[in-house]
Amino acid sequence: MEQLTQKEAVYNITMSVLYENKVVFDEGEQHINEVMTKEMRSTITECLMDSFRFGDEVKLDKDYDYKKLRAYTQGVISNWYRKDPRLNGGTKYIPKKKGSRVGLNDPQVKAMRKMLKEVKKTNNQQHINAIQTEINKRLAIIQSEKAKSKVDVSAIPEHLRHLV
Repeated sequence: MEQLTQKEAVYNITMSVLYENKVVFDEGEQHINEVMTKEMRSTITECLMDSFRFGDEVKLDKDYDYKKLRAYTQGVISNWYRKDPRLNGGTKYIPKKKGSRVGLNDPQVKAMRKMLKEVKKTNNQQHINAIQTEINKRLAIIQSEKAKSKVDVSAIPEHLRHLV
């Protein structure tokens, strides 16, 4: 049996729970939260958790204890209620803080953010500013590298390529 994506699992379970509760929902026309109740949301969370824990039809990359799995599952549901046009009233998802995830997988940024967290406990503003400056520099490098990878350099005139 082919695995479902988390997006499809959230959609399928949501539609099933709405059907069982005889709720009319105009897919792509209204936001799911307009018709959702706490009870239905709880049922959807439990069903998706069961799919993660007991079935192999929905992909989950790692094991979670019950409490963490519940929080993770609620986050997955909220994520797809925001992003899936079938559930969010047909709108295009726009992140609130564009670029806020830049550097999450970069070892240098991770290490500097940990260091910053520790230094903030000392309230030494000079050290905090120095570390934040280095983090910002590294994030700028990462973002410029990302932008370069999106540009087809061969399509740019030779005399402008050094700018990329």
